[in-house]
Amino acid sequence: MILQKIIAGIMAVFLGITGIFSANQRVSYLEERVNELEFQLEMTSEELMESESVILGAFYPLGGKRYKLAGSGVGVTDTSVELQSLTMPISGRELAMTDFGEVGYATMDPGNPSKKEFISFTGITQSGSSDKATLTGVSRGLSFVTPYSASTTLRSSHSGGSSLIFSNSPAFYSEFAIKRNDQDITGTWTFDSDALPEVDDSTYTPTDNAQIIWKKYADDLTNAGAADATTTVKGIVEIATITDTIKGRLASSSDTTAQLVVPAKYFATTTNSTTSVVLTDTDG
Repeated sequence: MILQKIIAGIMAVFLGITGIFSANQRVSYLEERVNELEFQLEMTSEELMESESVILGAFYPLGGKRYKLAGSGVGVTDTSVELQSLTMPISGRELAMTDFGEVGYATMDPGNPSKKEFISFTGITQSGSSDKATLTGVSRGLSFVTPYSASTTLRSSHSGGSSLIFSNSPAFYSEFAIKRNDQDITGTWTFDSDALPEVDDSTYTPTDNAQIIWKKYADDLTNAGAADATTTVKGIVEIATITDTIKGRLASSSDTTAQLVVPAKYFATTTNSTTSVVLTDTDG
């Protein structure tokens, strides 16, 4: 679609200058225009490749420009919004929903207090035959105050040529975590220790009940289970072997520091084991 529009632009330029310049002038002029268009196409291709890496469910704030409603505008009951064009500033690349993520927010008639209307949308359809674009999945009349729900009483009609901007409406900020609010985080938050040189996830130990722990710290807790047992602390012990029991060892010869305990099988009033611990029966 973009390539078609570039070719159409070249043809329009050629037809426009055919009757004005000489043959050499036309060739030189067209070469300059083609070089410029090739550069714009390269930029567009790079931007499109970058947009393909969008994460589903993500949300991306976007800085656009002031856009205009197409045709007769938007009626009170309309659930889509047609624009005269929807492109990036400077580069002129057509915007897609991947530039916004899962949802986008806009304001119609931002400079008119009696017509100002907040909306959200979940889709964009670019016209292949013209510069027009349509916002789809539109929620109209978003409230000016929390919980920012859609309301038919806040809808307005907007005439053709009215402005639309991608503004930071109140509902826009509901996409961000606010320290004072109780909120559910739907995305994956990753804390990179390499980006935080003062924190090493291999040695990090929380010191306050309100601190967040690293996954590695939690995994290490799972692997270790608990502290080694002592006479005053309940915790991990290690089962003694027959040799450990005979020699009365406090700890095994392995790398663990846990105290050794004798298994119940060595305590019996009758046993086939060659080694046992003396134990009286219930009759004494």
